[in-house]
Amino acid sequence: MSPNRCLVVLPCLLSGGYAIVSTKLCTLKGTGLNSTASIALSGMNAAQTQLRASAHNVANLGTDGFRRRQVQQTPQAGGGVETSITRADTAGSDLVRDVVTQLAAKNAFLANLAVFKTSNRMAGALLDARA
Repeated sequence: MSPNRCLVVLPCLLSGGYAIVSTKLCTLKGTGLNSTASIALSGMNAAQTQLRASAHNVANLGTDGFRRRQVQQTPQAGGGVETSITRADTAGSDLVRDVVTQLAAKNAFLANLAVFKTSNRMAGALLDARA
């Protein structure tokens, strides 16, 4: 691989394996396409963080004194989000909220993945047109 190209490998929430998503992304630094892909990638990372936190909460339902993990998402100036994990103020579980959160995180991941793949296809078409 040339020095200005990168390989993006993402964990796959659905299969538990990994998926190679892009090998062209880093060749487009400073363009709108790279920005779109970066925003979608931050959304996928945020969804994974949310899924991990809610899965952790479900796994610890029976633990005495357990305080749930909560994910806070902060919008970034250039687009995308940053996540942080906090603990709930009080001990206790909320299974319904955690299951709904897992479903929402899965759907958010898939939506951002669709944007990422579209951006990648557009980048590939742009590179093919320039070649």
